[in-house]
Amino acid sequence: MARFTYQNVTVTVNAVDLSNHVAQVTVDQGLKTTDGTAMGDTTEGYLAGVLTGKIEIEFLQDFAAAEVDATLSPLMVAGGSPVPVVVMPAGNTLSATNPSWTMASAILQSYPPISQAKPGEPAKTKAVFVPLAGTALVRAT
Repeated sequence: MARFTYQNVTVTVNAVDLSNHVAQVTVDQGLKTTDGTAMGDTTEGYLAGVLTGKIEIEFLQDFAAAEVDATLSPLMVAGGSPVPVVVMPAGNTLSATNPSWTMASAILQSYPPISQAKPGEPAKTKAVFVPLAGTALVRAT
């Protein structure tokens, strides 16, 4: 795949395809680091720790059955209710040029059902998913 513009990102949450409500999505992979600088070092240095991951999705809100709120609200429960979240950049066919990023056990960390409501503006909301302890954000082709 050459350079391209995002036009057909696929987002599924708990096997529900919410792609047609996605305004923006960010898949954030990281590595937790800790200061490893010792006496005598002349440059600050870091030690690699554990992998981190987060999926942030801005949705055009929809309160209808089987849509955004009906899919996300039940996930906001004490103790978390881990579900799979999958993001693909160009449609839903997995390939070397269309990888997926999957959290097989994602916890919905935050979800405001009504967010920054303004007269005449599109109803939007942002969901933030993080991996359940002991699981990870995984890239597949």
